[in-house]
Amino acid sequence: APCPRPLPVGSFHLVDMPGLGFAKVAAPLRARWNAFLSEYFASRRELRMVVHLIDSQVPLQETDVSIMQMVGAAVAARSEQEGSGLAPPLDYAVVLTKADKNDGRVSSRTVDQVRRALESAGCPAATPLVPSSAKTRMGREAVWMLLREVMSEVRLEES
Repeated sequence: APCPRPLPVGSFHLVDMPGLGFAKVAAPLRARWNAFLSEYFASRRELRMVVHLIDSQVPLQETDVSIMQMVGAAVAARSEQEGSGLAPPLDYAVVLTKADKNDGRVSSRTVDQVRRALESAGCPAATPLVPSSAKTRMGREAVWMLLREVMSEVRLEES
């Protein structure tokens, strides 16, 4: 396999995992996806942040909890490796989409459900929850601020 080119300093990729939650695929294929993602989250040096989009208008899905568990395990694995040069710390944020459907707010029940799931998955207690709306652009600047913060950490490491 070809070796990926390093990114220019100060640049980044946004990677979407379309259909992870709603794809109609056979269980063995979904299991392979999950195994790949678990390993990727834990060991991919270039991966610095996972931004997890969750529909705030429906109950938390099994795939959302699964992603939280993968991230929780990856955060723990990376902190055990800290200083070894294997993989830097991993940041995580949850973006609660469709907040415009509820007068620009996410219900406290949804926030509580997500917080409980994050805690039981071993995710950091300070995991940001960002209410958002593609329609009104709510949360857009907050997400950019999180990305800029990670990029400034990367620049400090590189200097």
